[in-house]
Amino acid sequence: MNDRLGDLRRGSNADGEVELSSVAIDVEEEAGGKDDMKKFFESIESIKADINAVKAACKQLDSLTEAAIFAPMDKGGETAKDKITEVLAKTNKHVSHAKTLLHDLRTETAALKRDPKRSTNANIRVRANLETTFTRKFVDVAKEYQNKQNRYKSQVKGKAERAVKAVKPTVTEDEMAAVFQQDDGVKRVLEAAVMQQSGDPVEVANVLAEVQDQYEDVRRLEASILELHRMFMDLALLVEQQGETLDVIEFQVKQAGDYVRQGNVSLEDAIAKAKQVRKRQCCMIGIIMAVIAVIIIIIIVFKAGK
Repeated sequence: MNDRLGDLRRGSNADGEVELSSVAIDVEEEAGGKDDMKKFFESIESIKADINAVKAACKQLDSLTEAAIFAPMDKGGETAKDKITEVLAKTNKHVSHAKTLLHDLRTETAALKRDPKRSTNANIRVRANLETTFTRKFVDVAKEYQNKQNRYKSQVKGKAERAVKAVKPTVTEDEMAAVFQQDDGVKRVLEAAVMQQSGDPVEVANVLAEVQDQYEDVRRLEASILELHRMFMDLALLVEQQGETLDVIEFQVKQAGDYVRQGNVSLEDAIAKAKQVRKRQCCMIGIIMAVIAVIIIIIIVFKAGK
């Protein structure tokens, strides 16, 4: 019996990536569904590439966030901010692409289950297990990506708050909240600073432009983070359902192994009992032969005496 579940779970390298070669070879030896499985593994490879791209983006965001927040705009801060915007745009495409592929694979597997002629049960199990594996990997890396965006958003807001307080030290919590909740929140707060003569008009104008730009960044980040949250909600049920399926398969494999072991024990007992029966049969035959021999000897002696 091939332990497919064990192969899938052991088929990971040190980076947590699943190696598909051994699984693919095993699947291609199955009858039927070769074209479907070839396309399936191509999709899995694309998902792997998307996951790796998101991982790389998370590392980039760490260094770029520091540069964008702490470097002055005229000394690399603006360049770092532009790079972050570019990284986020590219990474969001990878996230969307991976999500679409996972959804399409799930739909195709469900269709194969309804039409057994198109694929074997073994291939369907392989598909379901790999879908679960890569859905979980994708969710994990997407959560990390979401955390990086949250960190950047918090630091952008912190920088904007410091800039506002520099020209309007008396800004209230409600006014500060309005800066990021209303489209004209920044303008109204800074106009109030000019009217109160608590800030230089030129400096206020510069801060207005900077904070308004940061406000747009925060809004874009919040939209991206919200979209990721919706995606997590959509994938969470799939992970849970497929996780239960995987547990059921593992239980069935374990149960089958127990049955095999029990069968081996029963077989050994049967063989031992069969040996005992044969031994008794040999003893009985020997006794019968001895009795027959004694009878024959008695008859011969009796006839010779006459």
